[in-house]
Amino acid sequence: MPTDPMYSDYLQFNPTFRWGGRSWGVNDRAAFEKYLRKRGVNPAKWYRNHRTAAKSFDPTEQQVYGMFQPQLTAIDAERKRVADSYNRRMQNLTGFSAALMPYLQAVPGAIMTPYRQGAGAMESLGAGAGGSLNADSAAEASGANAVLSSIGAPEGQALSGGDAGGILAGLGGMEGELMRATGGAYGAAAAQLPKTASLEQLQAMRDLMGQAAEADQGFSSDILGVLQGLPAARSEIQDRRTASAMAAQKQRLAELKFEADQHYKNAMLALYQGDRKRYEAELKLAQAKYKDAQLASQGLDSTGNPKPGYHTDPVSGDVVKDGWHYDPKKGRNVQDTKPGGSKGGAGQGAQDVKTVSQYQDDIDRYIKGMGHEATPPEAAKLGVDPFTTVYPRWEEAYKRLWGRFKNTVSTPKGKKALDAAIRAALSAAGIKPNAGGKNG
Repeated sequence: MPTDPMYSDYLQFNPTFRWGGRSWGVNDRAAFEKYLRKRGVNPAKWYRNHRTAAKSFDPTEQQVYGMFQPQLTAIDAERKRVADSYNRRMQNLTGFSAALMPYLQAVPGAIMTPYRQGAGAMESLGAGAGGSLNADSAAEASGANAVLSSIGAPEGQALSGGDAGGILAGLGGMEGELMRATGGAYGAAAAQLPKTASLEQLQAMRDLMGQAAEADQGFSSDILGVLQGLPAARSEIQDRRTASAMAAQKQRLAELKFEADQHYKNAMLALYQGDRKRYEAELKLAQAKYKDAQLASQGLDSTGNPKPGYHTDPVSGDVVKDGWHYDPKKGRNVQDTKPGGSKGGAGQGAQDVKTVSQYQDDIDRYIKGMGHEATPPEAAKLGVDPFTTVYPRWEEAYKRLWGRFKNTVSTPKGKKALDAAIRAALSAAGIKPNAGGKNG
């Protein structure tokens, strides 16, 4: 099944998801839950089993996606362009070396052949010239001897043709041997050219791979820098949404009270006019509006569930504003202790646990951002292929995660939940205590 191009590996989020033959998005939650219930599926259970898809209904995640995904896409596109450039350079280097090698292998023969041919020519020239010289000397001696014989010269005065041509032939042979030796030396030196070229090609390839790995690590750092801004951005968006919801709730409460007062006035007018039926209808509407106003003032919607900006306190069971909890010692609701302050009450501990669960995706993304592609020397040391994604050791990864997210909680209960969340996320990423191999 092809990967949806809209899905973000970094944010682990897709603005839409497909289910039941159609796409669903942020404004389709009510319709989707109705669709599930018609088929006997509990929406809450479905959301637990499809956490990634369920985030498509979260307006905060949608806004985070719109803010950060364009930056991540741009970095990834540039990273791919640079990686493709290095890959082409490596392929070109390999192709050039493969094409050059047969020519380099033919160089020794090309050098030695002319020298061998020249040596043979020198030997033939020496032998030929020496033979001719000997023949000429013999002919001259024969002519001279004939003259000496005709004048009755003693035999001891007869001339010999000698072997002067042998000296010339010997010189030609020596020159030939010298040419053969010289050609052999040059040929032996040229025979090293393929090895030299291969070593140079290997070194150039290593340099390119090192540069590619360094460039990729730079892009990983850019992506990590973007992802580090996620928690703060998400928190800011949620704060704005909560403030907006609170303002809308306050406005709605005022509207409900006004509508209730109007229905009550209409009921009193109908009673004065003797219209009992209208009186009862208006009174019923007034009571319904007063009830809705009472629920709204308590942070509840018409079904009795907490509205945005409120939560059920785990100690008292009352619905209180976010950022507040019930203090049994004081017997009233108090504001939560801020991070960095005292340990806080039970309500703050529960709020810390809730905060940790909200940061789980950020922890996963932060772990992914800590990985980088192994350089060739690093890959050789770890025993993995070059460009395999490797992560820091467990201890370093845990320390970096704890340092990044420790300020999101302030109670022992919250810190315990954060510790468990970090350990679970590291284990899911294959980073385990004292692990070697791909964990660096």
